[in-house]
Amino acid sequence: MISVLVWVVLAFLVVVSVIDLKVKRVPSILLDGFLFAIAFITISSQPQALSLGLLGFIASYLLYEANFFHGIADIKVFTMISFMLINSYHLLGFLVLVMFFGIIYKSVVKIRTKDNECAFLPVFLATYITMVMLGGVA
Repeated sequence: MISVLVWVVLAFLVVVSVIDLKVKRVPSILLDGFLFAIAFITISSQPQALSLGLLGFIASYLLYEANFFHGIADIKVFTMISFMLINSYHLLGFLVLVMFFGIIYKSVVKIRTKDNECAFLPVFLATYITMVMLGGVA
């Protein structure tokens, strides 16, 4: 059975993805507040979530520095999902799926719009749904 927190994060990712697609900017206070809430809830129930969140932040920052995605919102969402993962193997799987879906998404967007910068949060939504279906999210 899927927990309520998973459904809440899924709804949040849908809303944030739509905002990112329409406006290309996501309010920082919205992401910061939700990131703090997810971190607090997951760390209080499973202490290893702190290390997964930290590793997720480092991985997302490295992807940001490599110009894989272009916004601070992407770092925050990647970190938020990392807090919810079960173990480090799921974090590695999440990283691989983000890169896989991201390359496909960026290729399709580049072919269709000839734009180098695109809204990347829908990739996190697709990856999160995949991770839920695979059972990698607590």
